[in-house]
Amino acid sequence: MTSAWAAADQVDVAGKTYPRGRLLGIEGGTLRFRLESSEILAIDFAELQRVHVDPSEAFADFNAAEEFVAGGEPEKSIVRYERQLRTAEGFWTDLIKVRLVRACDLAGQIDKAVHYFCRVLDAELTGAVVAARIMPERVPGEMTAGARQAVEQLERATGRGSQDARKVLTLLLKYDVLRRAGDARADVIAPVIAERVIPGEVFTPRVGQIFLSAIATLAARGDAAGALAGIDRAMPTVSEAAAPDLLLMKGRVLAGDGASRENLIRAGWAFMRVVIHYAKDARAAEALVEAAEIHRRLGRTEQARSLAQECLRRGELPEALRAKAESLAAPAGGAAPD
Repeated sequence: MTSAWAAADQVDVAGKTYPRGRLLGIEGGTLRFRLESSEILAIDFAELQRVHVDPSEAFADFNAAEEFVAGGEPEKSIVRYERQLRTAEGFWTDLIKVRLVRACDLAGQIDKAVHYFCRVLDAELTGAVVAARIMPERVPGEMTAGARQAVEQLERATGRGSQDARKVLTLLLKYDVLRRAGDARADVIAPVIAERVIPGEVFTPRVGQIFLSAIATLAARGDAAGALAGIDRAMPTVSEAAAPDLLLMKGRVLAGDGASRENLIRAGWAFMRVVIHYAKDARAAEALVEAAEIHRRLGRTEQARSLAQECLRRGELPEALRAKAESLAAPAGGAAPD
């Protein structure tokens, strides 16, 4: 772990401020920060909000860039970060690239965000684990010049990459840019994504969101078998945080229009796995309603009502989910319960 140029006095992480510390470097996909108590804090880059380096002329551009981003002016930060990058040493070169991905993304500059995203992927201290945590999110809803440049960069990066994690991340991001722009090439990539095994260490919420959109695309095109195979392939590698979303998607694919009785029963089991294994997760309420709908379609009215009532007993629910649960919980021909 490189520690050159490492004096720092404060980091803001997930809404909490840690002052009077010292940045140590990047190790194991995290930023290491020594607290005033000498305890070492391992910071997830997805939760890192702001860094303030011990005031000195050497870090003036970096500190100014961090302040511009925090103040809602990411466009102004990019020049400062890039100027600092020209003189950076040690792990600071990688940290600045990470911060540039965020700044360019916030500024809506998808081409530059992808440029630095690929450089984070290439760097030894960061690589795929860090890149997955900071993947650009503000993708244009049309094929702009910046989006085209981003796709071209990702195609080059995918071609030169040798690691599975790297190839998966560049492929996923390319698919997301094309999909949001309404480009037909996204439909060609969707089955390729479904066939990939995504390493658990890079299956972040953002990666999961893109993966599930590819699965939904396959299902919408009538390739339920490919969609289900992709989900089953991913399940052994994903974290507990990601598993409920995959199970919900599996149930919905199985329960699609014209589903057989056998597939409806399989869908019900997928939904109930969320309820049983992730009972305290907010998505368990959603799974209860989905399972109740399955029982309704199977003609099991009382079981449907029971599951919907259990959902309603969970307290605060999104308006649409509550309305659906109330409808399923109502006696046949009667009003919804209070």
